[in-house]
Amino acid sequence: MRASSPGSPGTTKKSKKKEDLTGLSSLVKKKDRLKAPQAIAYLQEFLDCCERLEDPTDDVVKIFEKIEAWKKSYGDLDQQEKMIRDKLSNSE
Repeated sequence: MRASSPGSPGTTKKSKKKEDLTGLSSLVKKKDRLKAPQAIAYLQEFLDCCERLEDPTDDVVKIFEKIEAWKKSYGDLDQQEKMIRDKLSNSE
């Protein structure tokens, strides 16, 4: 193999482009990039929002507990089916 000089046909533009795309920042125009203080403010707002949110599994557990309580209040499956049939027939 011989080394190719910058002007020789062995050098491709692809290799130069690959070197330019070293990070994601090269994909964003300079005018659209966040400055350090803007990035810090955004991340702080993001962290504040995360603190305000509750654990979503708590909500899921509450829903399933309500369903279980409802099922227990109407007994076995036959009674549940009858209650649902009655409720649906009243709504029509």
